[in-house]
Amino acid sequence: MADNRTICYPFPVNRFIAAGACLATFLTLAAGNQSFQFIEPQRNSYEIDGSIPAGDSWNGSWIPAHRTAGSAWVFLGSKLLLGLDATHPLSAITDRYRLTLVRVVEPHLYLLQASSAWDSAVSAAALASKSGVSVAVPVMRRDAHLHFPIASAPNDPYYPQQFHLETVDLTSPLLPTAYDLNVREAWTFSRGSQTTVAIADDGVEVDHPDLSLNTTGEHHNFFDDSSDGNHSSTLQDHGTAVAGLIAARAENGIGVSGVAPLAQLASWVIFDANDNLTDEDHLSQMWQYGIGGTNSVAVQNHSWGNSAFDYLQFGVLEDLAISNSITLGRGGLGTILIRSSGNTRSADYNFNPGVGDANLDQYAADPRQITVASVRTDGQPASYSTPGACILVATLSGDADSAFPGLVTTGRVGGLPGTGTLGDYLLGNEGFWGTSASAPLVSGVAALILSVQPQLTWRDVQALLAFSSRQPAFADPDVTTNGAGFKVSHNLGFGVPDAGLALRLATLWQPRPSAASIHLSLDRQLTIPDDGLRLIASGVPVPLEPLSIPATGSLGIHPDLPTSDLSLVEVDPETVGSSTGIRGKAVLVRGVTNDYARIIQAAADGGALAVMVANGSGDDDRRIMPGTTYLPVPSVMVGRTNGIRLSALLGQNPGTQVHLELNSAEYSFTVTNALVLQHARVRLNWQHPRMSDVRVTLRSPSGTVSVLHRPGAENSPVVDGWTYSSTHYLGETSLGNWTVAITDEARGVVGSVQGVELTLDGVPIVDSDHDGLDDDWELRWFGHLRFGPEDDPDMDGLSNAVEQWIGSNPARNNFPLRVNLDQVSSDRLRLTWPGVLQHLYQLEFAPNPRGPYSPWKKVVGHFPEAGLFFEAGDSTSFYRVRDLSSP
Repeated sequence: MADNRTICYPFPVNRFIAAGACLATFLTLAAGNQSFQFIEPQRNSYEIDGSIPAGDSWNGSWIPAHRTAGSAWVFLGSKLLLGLDATHPLSAITDRYRLTLVRVVEPHLYLLQASSAWDSAVSAAALASKSGVSVAVPVMRRDAHLHFPIASAPNDPYYPQQFHLETVDLTSPLLPTAYDLNVREAWTFSRGSQTTVAIADDGVEVDHPDLSLNTTGEHHNFFDDSSDGNHSSTLQDHGTAVAGLIAARAENGIGVSGVAPLAQLASWVIFDANDNLTDEDHLSQMWQYGIGGTNSVAVQNHSWGNSAFDYLQFGVLEDLAISNSITLGRGGLGTILIRSSGNTRSADYNFNPGVGDANLDQYAADPRQITVASVRTDGQPASYSTPGACILVATLSGDADSAFPGLVTTGRVGGLPGTGTLGDYLLGNEGFWGTSASAPLVSGVAALILSVQPQLTWRDVQALLAFSSRQPAFADPDVTTNGAGFKVSHNLGFGVPDAGLALRLATLWQPRPSAASIHLSLDRQLTIPDDGLRLIASGVPVPLEPLSIPATGSLGIHPDLPTSDLSLVEVDPETVGSSTGIRGKAVLVRGVTNDYARIIQAAADGGALAVMVANGSGDDDRRIMPGTTYLPVPSVMVGRTNGIRLSALLGQNPGTQVHLELNSAEYSFTVTNALVLQHARVRLNWQHPRMSDVRVTLRSPSGTVSVLHRPGAENSPVVDGWTYSSTHYLGETSLGNWTVAITDEARGVVGSVQGVELTLDGVPIVDSDHDGLDDDWELRWFGHLRFGPEDDPDMDGLSNAVEQWIGSNPARNNFPLRVNLDQVSSDRLRLTWPGVLQHLYQLEFAPNPRGPYSPWKKVVGHFPEAGLFFEAGDSTSFYRVRDLSSP
């Protein structure tokens, strides 16, 4: 008759795990256990499963045993320790019990080898009953683990306020879902030693007490060519704030901690005392400073860039220097270049309203650099954070709203003169925010990654950051799933990196094949149709031809592909929230002069699938409606006259249907060479007198659409030959039809396109099923091509796309289900285990590892970690976790 027991077993072999004083795995044992008494030198009894035949062994040469006087479980090995007095010859013992001498530990204490773990236990028990024996016990493996799966919190007094590093709410029963960097898990791997980060900024206070130990890098001032990395003015503190976020010294009992608190910092001064940027000659020197010499810079941080809605270009000198940085830096592996996306989401640096796009900044749009956006603690993109298809990741920052304070970091010692700032550190209302504060957090993570795996190329680091990122739970309709299964948006890229996961992935990383590019061009002149966003109304019997009405899109969902035909109904703007009969339909709302977002949201709450707002403040005026970025349905504005026309049509024909579509100049490319992609670039040879009218998109064969240029407020001409980039195709296949669409979305002026160039960057593969997975890779691991890139056959939370990229085995769980129990305060415990998104886990507890176990809680999983906090009890308990979603 079987007896189900839980025993301490340090290597998980299936999905059932227990934890408490030990970690354990379910094992089924038969009845008939045997007890043995050993001398350790005290006499203790152990219970061993008697169903294991003599000579058999588990786990190589170990068998489980339970100490009968307590709750401790151990594994007994095939070696035993024997203590004999001088009157008993060892040879008589070894001959009789068939033991071999391994070594003499000390006089009269011997380490002996038995033929099996069972024979070791039997022999030790027999010898324990003999006279003259002071020690007789098998060598044991005890179940002990690192005390913490996360590093201890540093003793820096402001660390608890650094929510970007760790957000722990001990009052919550569940692990926090805030979007911190999870640095304490990363710190169990590394704190950034042996890496240097250069801060290209207005200088750093290199003698700051929280920075001085780490600011020993090769400083340089690119105005006077000196080695002075300090600020040029007493009124500057930007670079010092950046430096503290990257590598403020931890565990020194003062101030704050950086993301990589043991990394070294080099201050490169590129802004003068009046905050003017140096010239492109000196910038070109900066990009490649020290390459081939003594400079060991691994990461460059650039918290600067476009401050307007217009284009910001760099010249030939800088282009060549950036190329040198990523081809020659770090011995040919490439310097990691990280920069902020900008703070021009809805206003420029002179507070003029408008629409910013990171792809208008040639630095941010350069795929050789990592562009970083900002997100608030509630998961919403920061109100200033410039969006763009070129953004790779985002990190936490503050916002103008006092509910979202800035980041706590180092400031000038004594504060800035005349500003009232607190001395030495930026705290409270003086906290550091903007995308300038987000980029250095990613620079710190990059330093951690390279300190663990210095052989990674610049492309590898970019991919690791994307793979380790997660999208906030904020309902952003811009988040889409690309053809490789990754969630990505123009607001936050692939989301917020988890530094702990990034370093775990770095330890699994295998060298990648050499990168390659596909370059295609079409030299065909097309006129861009004027006022190309159209609301198409049709019905029977009138009109005989569909009615095409010009419209202006919202800041949110856009009809890059034609929307479905929907029945149209008209509602009053004052009663739209209580209107019935709008579910599944398009809604026309006339006479609206403001409060657009509230009206559209009310219609969406009532079930409307699209909203057409007719302007009530002028005849045919149309504008981009403010506040509409995150609305869940497509919405447009039409002019007052066309609103009346639509209303009249609806009165004549209640069956009127409408849809939205774009009239665009389109260029299609058919790609026949297979790459698994990392970047896509589009260069336009074109003219248009008003860049604010234009929208440019790229659609991949899998249907992923990235917006390369969005309509805005800047009325200057477009730049001929501009190159846009997108990160959104990471992991997708290059094979199939790619479409570039250029749309004019305002009336009055017309532009044209002379030619389009498409460049795709990635790694060559054989891909007969067009899924982005190499055929040979699939056949090697699975024996078939039926899995897709988003599948996760081993259920470890890493998709096939990730496993192919990092070189791990997709058929073996990289993160076995294993429970960690930590004490995080005097009365709170933290129970965690590797989690898979949306898996359901059953938690159970028992007074001892043998059970019986009782149901406790059910927890929905998150990736890469699931768990909860709970109060510590007075007595020892053992905890078991079962993955109910596993087969």
